[in-house]
Amino acid sequence: RADPFRTAVCALGIAQITAWGTTYYCLGVLARPIARDTGWSQSLIYFGFTVSLLVMGAVSTAGGRAIDRYGARTMMSAGSVLASAGLLLLSRVQGEAAYLAAWALLGLGMRLCLYDAAFAALVQVVPSRGRQAISYLTLFGAFASTVFWALGHELDAALGWRATLVCFAAIQLVVCLPLNWLALSRREA
Repeated sequence: RADPFRTAVCALGIAQITAWGTTYYCLGVLARPIARDTGWSQSLIYFGFTVSLLVMGAVSTAGGRAIDRYGARTMMSAGSVLASAGLLLLSRVQGEAAYLAAWALLGLGMRLCLYDAAFAALVQVVPSRGRQAISYLTLFGAFASTVFWALGHELDAALGWRATLVCFAAIQLVVCLPLNWLALSRREA
């Protein structure tokens, strides 16, 4: 029988690399292509990310309560779906208001699927080893920018920024959603 500690840390580690890379770090690669294609200023493009951070802060308390009430497994899975939807909307925006709205949705998804939620998830799954699990998980997250900046550059060069965001949305559903759901299904005795 698989150890819930190893299962949760490894699966959430991969999910965190993917979640951070597809959401938080995506503008590191895509800001210039978005500006070039849309004609929008860099200030507006990065303001979208600021909107996501503001939403993350605004919903933190409610997100934490939802994780306590419904469980991190459910809320992190919902976060992956919301992040995917936000990335898909971002790939389709034509106007500035829609761009900022897509980032607001991404902020909600990120609050539910990035570190804060993952740390709570680990404490729910392995309460006796929660601190140790959090330390290991944090090490995984360090690879997000390395992996996804390279992947993002390759995808953008081959497909363009819009299709790159569609790929990132699909990755959220194909990688993060099942890992969040399955990795958090077992708890230590």
